[in-house]
Amino acid sequence: MKVNLVNTWQQKAPHGSAVSNKTYSTQRYCKLIGLNTSSYYAIKARQAIPAVIKPEQIALKASFMASGQTYGSRRLVQTMRHQGFTIGRYRVRRMMKSAQLVPVWKRKFVRTTDSRHTGRIAPNLLQQDFKVTRKNKVWVADITYIRTQSGWLYLAAVMDLYARKIVGWALASHMRASLVCSALNMAITADSQRHWKYAPKFIVEARRHFTRAIELDPAYAAAHAWLARTLLFQWIMKWDADDRLRELAYDHAQRAVELGGNLSYALSVLGWAHLWHKRREPAITACRKAVALDPNNAEAHLFLSMCLSSAGMGEEALYYIEKGRRLNPHSSAFYEFTLGQAYFVLEDYEKAIAAFKRGRELSETFPPNHAYLCTTYALLGREDEMRETAQALLASMGGDKSKMITPPWLDADLATAYNHLLELAGLR
Repeated sequence: MKVNLVNTWQQKAPHGSAVSNKTYSTQRYCKLIGLNTSSYYAIKARQAIPAVIKPEQIALKASFMASGQTYGSRRLVQTMRHQGFTIGRYRVRRMMKSAQLVPVWKRKFVRTTDSRHTGRIAPNLLQQDFKVTRKNKVWVADITYIRTQSGWLYLAAVMDLYARKIVGWALASHMRASLVCSALNMAITADSQRHWKYAPKFIVEARRHFTRAIELDPAYAAAHAWLARTLLFQWIMKWDADDRLRELAYDHAQRAVELGGNLSYALSVLGWAHLWHKRREPAITACRKAVALDPNNAEAHLFLSMCLSSAGMGEEALYYIEKGRRLNPHSSAFYEFTLGQAYFVLEDYEKAIAAFKRGRELSETFPPNHAYLCTTYALLGREDEMRETAQALLASMGGDKSKMITPPWLDADLATAYNHLLELAGLR
């Protein structure tokens, strides 16, 4: 203010002579800054009057400070009215401006870690050893939260410590176990190109890793689920002569669900195990629950589609496998086979053939695509293509027809028709 400037000059001015009194007079200062002398004295007189402190001003500042300096005019009006003051919002705004009370916006925070619990604590396998010498030796994971207009979203990510690269992630509106398992499943499938070849030696390697994981942590639900899938796959493909594999796979799938009842992947594998025991309702029910628990789990959609196709429910099976393929950034022989199976049930044979061919290109060692392609050719009377495909399939099995996979049809008519096609194609 100009009045304060004049006061400052007067304090710094020398005193004691007529010259100095004239040179540093109040009138001269006012003239220099364009202030009327009478206005200066009037303002100075008002400043000398003690300020009247009103109760609402004290209450306003007290309420503001009590809020952690976060309340704006709306909440301060409510607070002061509760204290008995008759006051409006616009007056509160003027008082806040006069008192220089500016609310501070505090960033909202969501707690993603709670150490105060009685649950099981996972062992520290890393032991702070961050020196990694090769890819896929050590994965680390974490959960963070993202504020959106529709609410909080939670992001789980898995990073390869060697490459410092995110290899799996999942996004959901909750922090249940299925969120973390979806991220882990993506990491496993995203970097398991060699296992997608479905060659016996790679399945054996996967089985060894999952078995070791359970030895390290017997309560690791996801490891039980993956081991169940691996064992059942070995039994289906007849790559292991142990007849107990199917039951062992079912036991691990059941254990996975017991340990993680809300784990979508465990439920979907259990449904798949029920399918190979020809249990229609338990298979479909488990897979439906898996999809309901985690609508973004591509594997759950795949297994549900297989169960529905086997039961002759082609349209619904097609819906779920198409959604599963959209959710999964990497196609595989398994996904293409399941898509082709849905088209086969719907009698859309050209699209079924296209899917089986894509699956065959992705993996030469995944027999179902070869077998269904051959039987579809037989159904359409395309004998030359049928014979060519049958010869390639039998060659991959060493000419042993006993190794031919018998699909777990849950629909009697489909089972009869498919067995007839196998005989027609010379595969049985």
